[in-house]
Amino acid sequence: MPIIFGSSLSQANFFHGRKKPLLLSVVIGMVFLMATASPSVVLSAHALAGNFYEMGYGLQYCPFFLCGDYEYFFGASGTLSAYGPVPALTDTYNWAISLDNHDNNMHTWFQAGVITGLGTDNNFYSLPTFYIEYQTPTSYTFRTFGSVASNTNHNIAVYAGSPPILGGSTDGNNVQAWLDGSLIYDAPDCCLGQSWVPSAFLEVHQAGNNYEIGITGSWSNLLWWGGNGGAFCGGYPWGHWFCGGSWPTNSNTFAFPNPPTPYYIVYVSQTNFRAGGDGSGGGGGCCYKYS
Repeated sequence: MPIIFGSSLSQANFFHGRKKPLLLSVVIGMVFLMATASPSVVLSAHALAGNFYEMGYGLQYCPFFLCGDYEYFFGASGTLSAYGPVPALTDTYNWAISLDNHDNNMHTWFQAGVITGLGTDNNFYSLPTFYIEYQTPTSYTFRTFGSVASNTNHNIAVYAGSPPILGGSTDGNNVQAWLDGSLIYDAPDCCLGQSWVPSAFLEVHQAGNNYEIGITGSWSNLLWWGGNGGAFCGGYPWGHWFCGGSWPTNSNTFAFPNPPTPYYIVYVSQTNFRAGGDGSGGGGGCCYKYS
């Protein structure tokens, strides 16, 4: 059965929106006690179909075993394995890795992933297509880079500054997106040396709420890079102890709405979750499989 935990995210932009943390988790050994507040919906500036669903993991830092959305991270990566049908011309679904920041009550973000369906550029992507999307204090950018290869997993990564995985610094203003080990996009105007909260998710926009698009897939092998107070570390699995080993990180499962019927999310491990449609029907013909 799907396992759905408290939601801490809400819709605020095209593919992904994170407001200030609405959830505090208390970690005692392997037990996570969660106190939640109801999320609110903020209309997208790049509005697609009116029915919105999002489900995934947000990476938290847990000092004194009190987990929260601390902006102590500089990069994240994961392996996408998923497939689904061509949606209706009004509909969209996407899988993404995202970095989000809320300094000075301003939401900036950078994400990379795979889209199928209607994009904010008003183009319709009938094949799964790699994309980047980011918001600076002054501009919004959405770009695509061609369809992704079928019948294989894809590793997607986003890094602030030069990629830490390649030994670069993390204090640059640029953010980079990588697909299967190759640099796809460098955003030199983003994002003022910020640090971030990472997340990985499935998101769906559809015209009606009485049907389900037949999506299924997973994020796995989730890794993070981060640091605070001059200490830097990375390439660790989500859930691994933070730099210096004093306190853990935690993959916080979220869903919007909660539950996200007709969709679901299943917690597999700190580095792996499954998500998709619950099998209630709808969604069009089969299937461009990219896993």
